[in-house]
Amino acid sequence: MLLDAKNHVNTGNFLLRNHCSTFEMLNRIWEQTQFTNHPWWENKAFIDLLEKDSQIRQQTMVVANRQMPFNSYPHHSDYVEGDFIIHFAGVHDLGRLEQLTTQYYRSLPTQLERAS
Repeated sequence: MLLDAKNHVNTGNFLLRNHCSTFEMLNRIWEQTQFTNHPWWENKAFIDLLEKDSQIRQQTMVVANRQMPFNSYPHHSDYVEGDFIIHFAGVHDLGRLEQLTTQYYRSLPTQLERAS
């Protein structure tokens, strides 16, 4: 299961079934060496396979991010409290990453208390 990240699928976080066809798909992604220097190399390799291979399309479920919120981007304002995974994509500054991690980690105990 992958998320539709507005313009394309996003392999930053995704769910896989433990099955031989899944391992075959991952190997095929790995073999797409023409995308090694692409900024999204494994993501681009998967997009290419998804576009060209009907079997890959049949095995893949793509959902809208808000339908299954496990890849929220807080710095792009799509985070909602309770989302399963927060993705700090594009944050390369370690100080900013630490600040964001601390900010969102601190809210976790409150969310856990509400859930129990």
